[in-house]
Amino acid sequence: MSEMGDKIKALAKTLAIIGMVGAIIIGVILIARGIDLLALSDSDQATLGTTDIIFGITVMVGGALLAWMSYLALYGFGEVVDKITCIEADINEMLKYIKRNSNRYPAEVFEADRKAI
Repeated sequence: MSEMGDKIKALAKTLAIIGMVGAIIIGVILIARGIDLLALSDSDQATLGTTDIIFGITVMVGGALLAWMSYLALYGFGEVVDKITCIEADINEMLKYIKRNSNRYPAEVFEADRKAI
């Protein structure tokens, strides 16, 4: 595993938690404001209150969903970085092996290894 891949995945988790909590807090504030406006007797204010409640629910659900999708994308990128680092290490090991057996052609080296397995 690479240190950079782990940092990216940790960042993805942190940003997802912050995004979800932030969306829920903003949604609750909007819903509370909408409930306060519904308590007023003015019909225009009541309509605005209903709109705030609907918007608050939308922000809660949509914001949490967006934070989760962003988490998946960023965490997946961290996984790709980890896998590429592993592939690079494997290629370097293969190159070292070939250099040690440089008196033979690479195809012969790999063929001999394949038979040994």
